[in-house]
Amino acid sequence: MKNRILCVICLFSILATSLVAVGCGSKSIATPYVAEEFAICTNASEQGMPAISGNTVVWTDKRNGNDDIYGFNLSSDTEFAICTNDSDQSSPAISGNIVVWSGGCDGDFNGYNLGTKEKFTINNFAPNGQAPDKFDISGDIVVWTDYRNDNPDIYGYNLSSGDYFAICTAPYSQSNPDISGDIAVWDDFRNGYGDIYGYNLKTGEEFAVCTNAASQDFLNISAQDFPAISGNIVVWMDGRNGGSIYGARLTFDNP
Repeated sequence: MKNRILCVICLFSILATSLVAVGCGSKSIATPYVAEEFAICTNASEQGMPAISGNTVVWTDKRNGNDDIYGFNLSSDTEFAICTNDSDQSSPAISGNIVVWSGGCDGDFNGYNLGTKEKFTINNFAPNGQAPDKFDISGDIVVWTDYRNDNPDIYGYNLSSGDYFAICTAPYSQSNPDISGDIAVWDDFRNGYGDIYGYNLKTGEEFAVCTNAASQDFLNISAQDFPAISGNIVVWMDGRNGGSIYGARLTFDNP
C-alpha cells in the first residue's frame, strides 16, 4: 500500500509539472507546447516591429543609427540587410518573397523582392506629401493607412497590375489595416468610436465586423481597434471588461 501511494504521488507530481496555462483563460494543456525558443537578432541596438512569412522574418533595426529593414532566413540561419538607406524605414510587412515598408530608399512606399533581389518604389504614393503608414500585404495586394484625403483612409495597391484602389474613404478615421487573401480589415471611427470593418476585394463589398459601443469610456478611447486577420478569423483589441481580446469567425455563405 505504501508503495502504491508513493507511485500515485509521483504520477501526480509529473502531471502537475507538465501542465501550463495558455491564452487568456484557465485551461491547461500538456507541455511542451513551445518546443523551442530561439534568438533571431540580438544586436546591441534596438530591433522592433517583426513580421514573418514562411521561413523569413523581417523587422525594423536601429544598428546604423536610424531605422533600417533587416531580415533573417530561418532555414539557412542567415541574417541579411534589406534596406539601409540614410533616412528611416519602418513598419515592414512580408508575404512570400515580397517585403514592403514605409519611408526611405528614395520614396514613401518601397518594396524588395527576395527572389530577384530587386528593390522597387511606387511613385506618387502620397500625393499630398503625407507619408502613409501601417502596411500589410497578402499575395500581390498591399494595404495601408493613407492621408491623401486629410483624414486617414484605407487604400490598396496591386503589385501585379500596378493599380491603386480605395478600400474605405468613409468619414472620420480609418486606420491599422490588415489583410489575408481577399479580405481586408481595419479600425473605423465613422460611428464616433472605434469599430472593426472589413472589405471583400473579390466582391467589392464592405461589412461591419464589430460595432459594439458598450466599451466606449469617458476618455473616448476607441472601443475596438488594431484588428488582425488570418483566413476567416479576425481578432482585435476590445475595451470591454477593462481591456480584452475579442475575435470573430467570418462566413460568406449567407443568402
